[in-house]
Amino acid sequence: MSQIKKQNCLILIEHSNSHLARLKSALIRAHELKIKTIGIVPENCSNSITLDVPFEVFKTPLLSYEYLDNIIRPLSEKYNLIGINCPYGYFQSGNMYLPSAIIAELAQKYHLPHNNPDALYFANNKFLMREQLAKFNVPSVNYALVNSEDELEVKANEIGYPIVAKPAAGAASGFVSFIKNIDELKSFYRYYVENMSSSYHKLNFSYNYKQIKFDNTNQLLLEKAIHGNEYSVEVLCDNEDVFPLLMHEKIDVIQNKSCVLENIVFTPTISLSEKEKEEINNYTKLVCKTLGLKNCFCHFELRLSTDGPIILEVNPRMGGSRIKDNIETIYNISYEDILINQTIGKELKFIKNPDTPDFLSMSVIYPTTKGYLKSIDGLDKVEKLTNVINTNTYYKIGDFINGENEEVFLIDVWYSAKNEEEIINTDRFIRKNIILQIEN
Repeated sequence: MSQIKKQNCLILIEHSNSHLARLKSALIRAHELKIKTIGIVPENCSNSITLDVPFEVFKTPLLSYEYLDNIIRPLSEKYNLIGINCPYGYFQSGNMYLPSAIIAELAQKYHLPHNNPDALYFANNKFLMREQLAKFNVPSVNYALVNSEDELEVKANEIGYPIVAKPAAGAASGFVSFIKNIDELKSFYRYYVENMSSSYHKLNFSYNYKQIKFDNTNQLLLEKAIHGNEYSVEVLCDNEDVFPLLMHEKIDVIQNKSCVLENIVFTPTISLSEKEKEEINNYTKLVCKTLGLKNCFCHFELRLSTDGPIILEVNPRMGGSRIKDNIETIYNISYEDILINQTIGKELKFIKNPDTPDFLSMSVIYPTTKGYLKSIDGLDKVEKLTNVINTNTYYKIGDFINGENEEVFLIDVWYSAKNEEEIINTDRFIRKNIILQIEN
């Protein structure tokens, strides 16, 4: 008697309400491709993921290995699993594990395309990233992890000022400070310990990686400051190789007391020679391979110093704001198709669209205070500019915003340009005309 062929099934998982829209769009796209799709989300997530959708959703109290496997194991008996993945899977306050690493372990268990669980810890923790790079003599910076105020002076003197202090596992460029002396460092450390748990992106992570205990409530990573222009690279990692796809240049980057704000980001770059671009692309490939990242899309941030490119961070995801739109426009492929094809191990082809504008740029409006959003004026004037493609507003009137210590993407404007002058003039018009009112 012939055995009944099982239906192929794709499972996508996410744990954060702020990323459910991305999860939902990927599940819908997979359904459009005639793939049986299942989503797994926490019990306390927004109901928007389950309303009027053409896919099944399972809810779980925890996104731990055991809880997830208890859902996946019976599904593996019913269906032919072709992929298990997550769009983000960041650390989350209150959890003792990294969801993306657990999901990679489960994909590995079921013999499916997967990322390297250790590499995901390296990419989500800048101390572990620096340790791995140092182990293999990849260009980096001097660094130290401090666990208390008593350790600050000795560790900072070993590194040498100026330094940058930041959480080992952070979010939204929050609590990142440029430090010139021990008094500034002690002041920032106290400020961080007192305020980190009240930020929008909760950073009070506590977890173990092998024999190392990480606790964001009292630890800070100190790094030697890197001087030079800042760039980002979008990178595709498959099971064997690394492919840099798109490079962005950042201008008008502002270092506030405890946050970095990237006001203008555009592609292609203007300030780099072809030799420097090649050097940066080769460096990103070296770093990704050294960390062991595979079967994922990566957002790579670096500075070009006098000694060459030096990494700031690497994230196993596509870059934020309008980088997704730039990738989709330049290569004529959707984020959802990239995620689905990587999850099931299908080869992707990236062919540049010949009709892409000379430059694609984004300007971001970040509030730097906290309070309730009362009004946004002038957005209609910006949207009438002939080179503006569209705008996004990420908060509603009445929402509470805390922009004191982290990037808060309130508005971003996506536009085309013919040259650097048009990029700068468009950004000036945007900042002159968009007026925010935020009140306590």
